[in-house]
Parts: sequence; C-alpha cells; structure tokens
Amino acid sequence: MSGLQVTVDGKVFDVRPGDPDTPYDLEQVLASALAKHRALRVADRISQVEYRTDPAIEAVVVNAVRVNQLRSELITRSMALDIDHLVRGRRTTPGAVRAWLNRNRTAHRLFSVNESESNKVLVPGFLLDEAFDPRPEWQPVIERLDRAGEKGWGMLAWAMLPSTWLDDRAPVDVINDDPQAVLTAATRRANAAEQT
Repeated sequence: MSGLQVTVDGKVFDVRPGDPDTPYDLEQVLASALAKHRALRVADRISQVEYRTDPAIEAVVVNAVRVNQLRSELITRSMALDIDHLVRGRRTTPGAVRAWLNRNRTAHRLFSVNESESNKVLVPGFLLDEAFDPRPEWQPVIERLDRAGEKGWGMLAWAMLPSTWLDDRAPVDVINDDPQAVLTAATRRANAAEQT
C-alpha cells in the first residue's frame, strides 16, 4: 500500500502505512502529517490540504474535510452556546454552569458537543428556552437516542438534518408542532441503531 502525501502551504509531508505515529483515523491522519513538521493546526488549514494517494486513503481525507465542514455548519445552524454564553444567559458563574450542564446531561435534558478547534463544550441553542432552561419536549428524545448509544455530534446531526421518518423535515423544525412525531422518529432511529 502506498503512503499518503499531504501538501500544506507548498510543503510535502510523507505519511507511511505501518508508521506507529500514523494512525488511519480520519482526523488523526491529517493531524499526524501536520504535527511531524510542526506546521499548522488541522482545523485552521484543513481546506488548504492537497493530497495524492491511493483511493482508500483519499476517501478518508475527503471524509475528514466533509465532517469538519458539516460540524461547522451544524454549530452555526444550531446556535450553539459555549460556557461563557451560558454564564451570561443564566447570570451565574462558570462553575455553576458546568454543574448545571452535567446535571442536565445526566438527566437527558441536554446534550453537548466538543468542538475540537477551540476545545470548547457547546450546547445547541435549540435545546434551551428564553430563560436558558432546557426545553422539556427534548428530554424523551435525548434519552431514547442516548440509551441507543447516540452521543454528541451524532445526536446533533440527527436533530438538524432531514429525516425520512418526518417527511424529510429536520426534528428541530418539527418538535414545536409535533413532539410526539419527533419522539417516534427518535425511537425508530434508536431501534435501527440497536439492530446493527
């Protein structure tokens, strides 16, 4: 199997199969190549990466770029809030917000995602009401998906993207009018995940 050549800002980096410093995890492939040359952070330069390699590795790199783009879009569209925003919105301290977030995640009232570029914990804004409290209609949906193993990014993508179980509408767009339909769709998604 041939190696991977990654070009960033005109510098060619060789990444070879079998190199213990080169795992073939979609984000780690890029991170490993860049780290070897102490170049730029993957998140800042992922759109500038060029590659020449075999089709299997190329697919991993293309998928990494797509995942990064999808995550950025989901963060923007979900109106994700970091700890600082929650502190201001709830008018409390960072420690109190972290405890509140942990309690609500445990009770399946909220979920969060970890944004790797900034290393921040983000809560989708659509899960909160005007007083920055969890919206109760999401609790059974989050609980059902969580118990089936759906977490963070997967749950956010499920909530934000169109679902065939909701006539090609996103759960986030349906839940206000028909929370039961969203719970039914979540149950179907969870059942499908449990069967695989």
